[in-house]
Amino acid sequence: MAVSIIIVLNVLIFLYSSINTILLSKFGLSPIHWNDPFIWFSSMFLHANLMHIGFNMFALYDLGTRVEQAFKTSTFLIVYFISGLFASIFTILYFFISHENALVIGASGAIFGIWSFYSYLSRDMKNFLTGFAIFHIIIFFLHMPIAWYAHLGGAIGGLALAYLQSKKNGFLIYKF
Repeated sequence: MAVSIIIVLNVLIFLYSSINTILLSKFGLSPIHWNDPFIWFSSMFLHANLMHIGFNMFALYDLGTRVEQAFKTSTFLIVYFISGLFASIFTILYFFISHENALVIGASGAIFGIWSFYSYLSRDMKNFLTGFAIFHIIIFFLHMPIAWYAHLGGAIGGLALAYLQSKKNGFLIYKF
């Protein structure tokens, strides 16, 4: 249920931002807005184009539904937003280290967190690490403007939450 609500919110915001393009620069994460905690989360709901939102919402539906069904809605929401927060923190750190002036938007940092969370708890980290590496090798060679540092931050956030979850309730007994 929560996965569907977040997808609908993303799509509605995408449609609105297609009409009002100033939203991207106003609510996306950039070196100008790095110190606004609201932007750390608002940037998760903005997408650049149809392909961007399409891929992200497909992945969110697939992975988010698995987490929401295997655990509780509250667990999914915690993983989604904490992973997104980690993605924003890593993005801010990247801004300070690289001095890059970029606008970072999208839900993929949170989605990588959901993926790493689920993979760790289903004891399927080999597939996660392989998929993570292949995806990032492809974007590197294609010179795609994708924030790998946000993905890394989200994945680390998801892993940290999975580790805490495993200490509390153990592991899942199946793989996806």
